[in-house]
Amino acid sequence: MTDPIPQTHSETKNSNLELIRRVISGFVLAIVALVADYLGGVFFSGLWVVAAALVLREWLALVGVDGAKREYIFVIGSFVLAIFGYFSSGGNISLEEYFYVLVAGFCFILILNYRSIILGLWSCAGLCYSLVLVVSPIFLRGDSTEGFLLVLWLFAVVWFADIGAFFVGRKIGGPKLWPAVSPKKTWSGFIGGVLLGASAGFGVAFVGQEFLSVSWFQGTELLLFSLGCALISQAGDLFESALKRRFHRKDSGQLIPGHGGIMDRLDSFVAASFYALVVINAFGSGNPF
Repeated sequence: MTDPIPQTHSETKNSNLELIRRVISGFVLAIVALVADYLGGVFFSGLWVVAAALVLREWLALVGVDGAKREYIFVIGSFVLAIFGYFSSGGNISLEEYFYVLVAGFCFILILNYRSIILGLWSCAGLCYSLVLVVSPIFLRGDSTEGFLLVLWLFAVVWFADIGAFFVGRKIGGPKLWPAVSPKKTWSGFIGGVLLGASAGFGVAFVGQEFLSVSWFQGTELLLFSLGCALISQAGDLFESALKRRFHRKDSGQLIPGHGGIMDRLDSFVAASFYALVVINAFGSGNPF
């Protein structure tokens, strides 16, 4: 009969090692993101174009595009992402021209997937998903102090929502949030993540606006803005979990130790950055755009 104690100890040790890898890789990625936000310009734009291209590559592998076809679509998609990144960071291009570039990319992708229209549509969806990761943060950042603070606020909300969900869910446990999609996620983790993310975002924005003498939301509006962003970031995580479940995958990749793929790391940020872009343009005062 096997003694269960050594097995439990081994599992605990492996779990702790995984947590250490997760913390270290997360810290390194955070430093890179913060430096890029501070520098702005081509450094910031380039970071998100590269990240979006990697996300597109993982998306294609996830939905079942393989072989040379995946490489061709990756190259075409990366070219589209680079064009959007360049012009979003200050190039002179109209919405109509954006549309033409996107449609051209779609046409090439659908032609490459002529044997399977469903796979072609999934590939086009991946390009759209990746484009959000380029356009949203670049437009939010702009070249202003307001943009720098806005992205800093966004990082705070997303990162602390993720930290809160992980540690609160790990410590408290309890009823599962959506077991059919993500068996490990709990309601306690979800609520803890939303509250911690909203609190961190509120704190960063409140202090930052006072220190930098800028303004987009104040008081209750700022709190609701942060709370909404934290909720959306959690929804972005659930969306990717549902996508992976749909294609019977645990992780989108193995690029980042302790996290899986780049898409696993940025799923919440994609949703949250799009939310912030829409809300700040529609309702924000002192708009950085």
